[in-house]
Amino acid sequence: PGPVKMEEFIWRPTSANPIARALYNNPSILLLDEPTSALDNTNQENILRTLKKIKGSITILMVSHNLKELKFCDEIIEI
Repeated sequence: PGPVKMEEFIWRPTSANPIARALYNNPSILLLDEPTSALDNTNQENILRTLKKIKGSITILMVSHNLKELKFCDEIIEI
């Protein structure tokens, strides 16, 4: 997978777009803490769809209690 295009981040509300801001500088690691908490179902799905798209082109470390968020992870570490 190549670089992520900013056009892919058109979800609302724009204030709930920290992932797009974090990806702007093409980091090698993305650290997420409960990335879909307090979002409606549509925005949750859009964020998860985006994470699935960038999987493999960037390392994603994510903390979550939501099993739906973890289903596409390569490795899950339970604490």
